Amino acid sequence: MANCIFIKPDGNPCEANSLKGSDYCFSHDPTTQEAKLLAVTKGGLNRKLYEVYGEPLTLEEPSDIKKLLSNVINGIWTGTIPASQPANSIGFLSRCWLDAYQISEIENRLKSIEEKLTKAHL
Repeated sequence: MANCIFIKPDGNPCEANSLKGSDYCFSHDPTTQEAKLLAVTKGGLNRKLYEVYGEPLTLEEPSDIKKLLSNVINGIWTGTIPASQPANSIGFLSRCWLDAYQISEIENRLKSIEEKLTKAHL
C-alpha cells in the first residue's frame, strides 16, 4: 500500500496510506470530500458528548450506583452518551466503588464485633 501523495502546507508529505485505487488518503482524495466532511462533523459532535452528562453525583450507597448505571444505560440506549470511553469508564469505576463500599462495610462490621468483644471481656 502506498502513501498519499498530498503535500501539506508545511511542505511535508501526508504519511497516511492511500485509498485502494487512488493516489490519496481518505482525507485528501477529492472524491471523498463530502464523506470526509460528514465524518469530521460526526467526530466533532461525538467529542462534545464527552464534556457534560449531568450534574455532579454524590455516591454514598450502592443504590446511588444503581441509579447512575441506570442513567448511563439509558444514555447509551438513547445515544446521548457514547458507548465507548465514558460508558466503559463509568461501568469500571462503579465496580471499583462497589468493591470499596463492600470492603468498608466489612471493616465497619468487624470493628463493631471487636468493640463488643472487648467490652464483653472487661
